[in-house]
Parts: sequence; C-alpha cells; structure tokens
Amino acid sequence: MALIINDTSSRVTYTATSGQTEFTIPFEFFDETDIVVYVEGSLLSYNASPADNTEYSVTGAGSNGTKKITVGGAGVTLNDVVLIYRDVPLERLSDFATSGPFDIETLNTELDKIVALLQQANDGRNLSLRVPASDEVTSVATIPNSTTRATKVLAFDSNGDPTVSTETLTEIEGAATSATAAAASETAAAASETAAAASEAAAAASAAEAAAVLLKFAYSTTTSMADPGSGVVRLNNATLSSVTAAAFDALDGDGTDVSDLLAAMGSSSNTNKALLILKKVSAPQNFAAFYVTAVTDNTGWLQLTLTYITHAGSWSDTDDLAVVFALSGDAGSLSALAANLDGNGFNIIFDDGTGLLDDSSNEQLIFGKVASAVNYTKISNAATGNGPTVASEGETNVDLNVNGKGTGRVVLNRATVTENLRDTVYTISDGASVDIDPANGAIQFWTLGANRTAAASSMANGDSVTLRIADGSGFTLDLTTTMGVVWKDNSAPTLATSGYTEVHLEKSGGVIRGVHVGDFAS
Repeated sequence: MALIINDTSSRVTYTATSGQTEFTIPFEFFDETDIVVYVEGSLLSYNASPADNTEYSVTGAGSNGTKKITVGGAGVTLNDVVLIYRDVPLERLSDFATSGPFDIETLNTELDKIVALLQQANDGRNLSLRVPASDEVTSVATIPNSTTRATKVLAFDSNGDPTVSTETLTEIEGAATSATAAAASETAAAASETAAAASEAAAAASAAEAAAVLLKFAYSTTTSMADPGSGVVRLNNATLSSVTAAAFDALDGDGTDVSDLLAAMGSSSNTNKALLILKKVSAPQNFAAFYVTAVTDNTGWLQLTLTYITHAGSWSDTDDLAVVFALSGDAGSLSALAANLDGNGFNIIFDDGTGLLDDSSNEQLIFGKVASAVNYTKISNAATGNGPTVASEGETNVDLNVNGKGTGRVVLNRATVTENLRDTVYTISDGASVDIDPANGAIQFWTLGANRTAAASSMANGDSVTLRIADGSGFTLDLTTTMGVVWKDNSAPTLATSGYTEVHLEKSGGVIRGVHVGDFAS
C-alpha cells in the first residue's frame, strides 16, 4: 500500500459541536490501529462498530483519500476537545529476498512508514522544551542527577546551562506564602524589613521571567494587513479558523521594540517555523494556536503568515492578549533526503557505490554509474496473472547483463527461455594440470600438447559442459582417473587424430556422466 505522505503534523485537535460524531483525519496512516483518540483527556477504544461514545471507528486506512473517525452513540459534548494522533509502531515486519522479483510495493510502504515515524518524532520534538535555533551553542549540558535535583526547582546558571535551586521546593513555596502574607500585612512587612526586601526581589525576578516568555498586545478587530498601531495586533479574518495572517506592531503593549523577537519566528528552515499561541489575558481559556510559516518585516510592523491549528472561545476589540511562541529547529535528516529527490518524478539521486541498507546497516541494493550513461535497467510491476519484468532500456538493441561475482554463477530457478540463449565459447589453456570449470563456458575447446589427465573440482550437480578436443599427435586425455567419468558405452572414446573429438559431460547425484558425441573435421 503505497501512500503519498504529505508534509503535515501527525496530530490534530478539534473543539466539538454538540453531538458531533465525525472528525476528519488530515494526515496519512496505514492501519486503523495507528490512530489514537482522546476526548477531554480520556482515551477512547477502537471498535469497527462503536457501541457508545467511549468507542470510535476509523475510515480511510492506507489511503490518500477521505479519512475520518466516527464516535459511537450520541457523539461528544459541545466544546469537548478531541485529540487525534498517529502512533505507527516502531517495527519492521517485511524483509526483501536476496534473489527473485524486487517487491516495490513493500519498499514504498517501508519508506512511507519511515517518513511517518519521522513526522511523529518531529511532533514529539515540537512538544518538548528546546533551545532556540538562534542560540549560539552547539550542545546543552545534561540536567543534574536525581539525587541532586530531588525536591529542587529546575533553573539555569550564568552560562545558560541547566542547574537546580539551592532551596527545596517546599522552601520556595514557603517563601512565596510569606511574600503573600507580607503584602497583605503592612505590620508584618514593617516587622521584617529584610524578608520584605527579599520578597520584593523575588517578585521582580518572577516578573522579569514572565516578560521573557510572554509578550502583551491589544487585539484589534480590523482585518486589513497594515501597521496596526503601537502595542496592537490584528488578524486578517474575524473567524479564527480562517485566519492565514497576522499584523504585529514592532512595539508591544509595554512600548518595547520586539521586532527582532517577532522576526526570529521566521528563521527556521522548517516549513512550520514556529508555534504561535494568542490567549486572552483575563480569560486564558479563550485562545488560538497557529503555525508560523513566514515573517515579513515591514519596518515598524511585521506580517506573519499563519496556518491555523485550533482555537477555543473568542475575543473582543481592545482585549489584552498574551502572545506566546516557540521556535522550531532547522529541518534535519528528512530534508537531507529531500535534497536528493528531483522536483517532478521523485527520483532518488544516489552517489556512485551507494544504495539501500537493511535495518542492520547491511547493503541490500547498491547502484553504480558510468560516464555519459544512456542504457539502464527498468523494473516493472504487473497486473494479476502476469509476472513483473526486469528489462534493459535506452538504445534500440541493448543486452541485459547479469553477472555472478568471481567464479559465482547466475542461478535461474524454474527458468523458461523464450528466445535464443547464447553461452560462452571458451578455449582451455593446455597444461600439465587442467581443471575443467563449466562456469568458463558451455562449449570448451582444448588442443592437447601432451598426454593429459583432467580434473573437475569446480563441477557441481546440475553442471554440464561440451568439450571439443583436438589431438593431432596421438596424445591421450584421461577423463576417468581423476574425474571418474561414467561413459555411456562403458569406455572412453579414442581421440581422432585429425579435427575434433566432441564429448558431452554432465553431473548429477555426485557422478559425472559422459557421452561421445562424435568426431568432426573442424
């Protein structure tokens, strides 16, 4: 089942309408069991015929067409959040044979699953805490061990490396409780000036930390893409699910120039360069989430190109919004593979001597090249009742060469020859020790220079060879002593003193049998 795996997230969420039962799956998957569904954080069970709204069925497995889940019973409740994601098992259940037809469909499925697993890994990475792509580091130190970090709070040192607080979580929470009590009790604050100063410093640090990860803008219902004015953000559509762009002023709600921060959302080489979330400050349950795919700096204001993900609730004009964003890292190994794909037919470009490896990194198929090549091999599949084809292509008349390595042979199981089969004609080099090897050719000429005794250590069951022996000087050729040839007429032929004596040898059951074909003048 070959699929086109599109560049999309393997996760999607919906905010349900009352009694909604069907939800579209925008990504590809292979089996019904690849789909996982949660409603309001509760895991649903797959059932081809769901009995109630704790079960769901799946349509469209292994297809690039319409794909959806259907929740059973009365469906889900109004505003329920429905999460659907793909979970392809990290396994490989197919293996390619070392000979015979090459299963292109299975290869396509394996490649599709590799891309699907990479997308799942990318989605997992997008849900994790990451260093910004703009950070000038090549690695990040590991967090302290479990003994050191137990009951502590994760923090970062002066180098930006992870560390833990000196105080325990209980101590920090106690300090926060004390700070609250100090703010509520002027008498207690006056009695403990040192504690109050420490509380004020902690509060200032918390505020600074919040400002580092959140920006504040006022929402405008105007939808034209232009400078929205100081501290204002506007979207290009009043319907959040239809939004494709946003206009941010270079100054946030505090009058700080944040243009560089906003521009950084367009720096990744990934298609989805950043995740952008807008929340109403006074009612954070009213939010919208988008992918940022491009950023245009218009000097004084910036336009972000967006892809809608999900939302809940709505906003009114001048509502204060908290702007949260996370940058995506640059594209990894999948883009390296994409760089070797052409833009039209999706041919894979292999360097000379490279190809496909198995899951243990052993070579399975290696490609070689020659300069200015015009002839090539074409592998075609076939409909029911017909066999796949391996053929040579290119010029009008082109041989298909299939060679064994060294003395290895090409073995054709259950072969049917529909055209002329031409074998090699070989001339044996005369000598005191000659080992007849059928791999050298089906027809072999031998001109004797003296009396000879031949061997055939390379001759295996199923091998055969025709010898044309020239003897003009009365020499003899012993094929019986070493080779143990059993002759049809129970005796070896006498060699002709002119022309050629032709004998045919074949081996089966560990025995070489011979027949005198005849004598020929030439």
